[in-house]
Amino acid sequence: MELVVKYPGKGSYGIDLKAYGSVKETVPVGTRFYQEGRTDQPVYEVTAGEKQNFPLLNETNYHENIFISLLLVLQIHSHAQTVISQKDFSPLAGKWTGTLIYLDYTSMDTVSMLANTMIELSGSDSFDQYLYYSAEPDKNNKFRYTISADGKKLNEMTLMEKKLLSDGTWQLVLESRGVDGNDNRPAAFRHIMIIGEKTFSITKMVRFDREGAYFQRHRYLFGR
Repeated sequence: MELVVKYPGKGSYGIDLKAYGSVKETVPVGTRFYQEGRTDQPVYEVTAGEKQNFPLLNETNYHENIFISLLLVLQIHSHAQTVISQKDFSPLAGKWTGTLIYLDYTSMDTVSMLANTMIELSGSDSFDQYLYYSAEPDKNNKFRYTISADGKKLNEMTLMEKKLLSDGTWQLVLESRGVDGNDNRPAAFRHIMIIGEKTFSITKMVRFDREGAYFQRHRYLFGR
């Protein structure tokens, strides 16, 4: 959906926006808009309709304290159009050095060890990750990651968020379910990937069923 936002006559909107000017934005279905300074109640939510009217976008409501600012109060609550492709992972190709930090479930201590990795793109929708542990080479491993045809899953993990961070890296948040712990308890997993040319990290968060909060199970930190 393409949205045209017309800004009020009063206010400061940056060097590229002028009073009574307009700007086109493309937003996903499910996006909610809020009045500036108030995030308790959305004034509009984008639906799948072809033509949509915005209740606050009329002349009687063009007041400097009542307007929709995409730059400040756009909050995306639906990820229906958030997808990934192999291109998102292409900066990872090659060798990396780093560290694994993990929670030992037996001692409940946080353990750190050296870990290196190599990423190889495969085909048009997959990539392989090789993990190397110099202190425990018997734990070396290889994983194949495949992106679903609709771009919404990476293996069994469902994409929940894709965001460009202020340092230019991308953050992917994916979720899945499985079992974890020494007693194989059912749990929800949240996987957070930071992807950049020089920075790469994978964080796994765990929340056991019937328990409230996620905790960090492990984190890989790589650089080059």
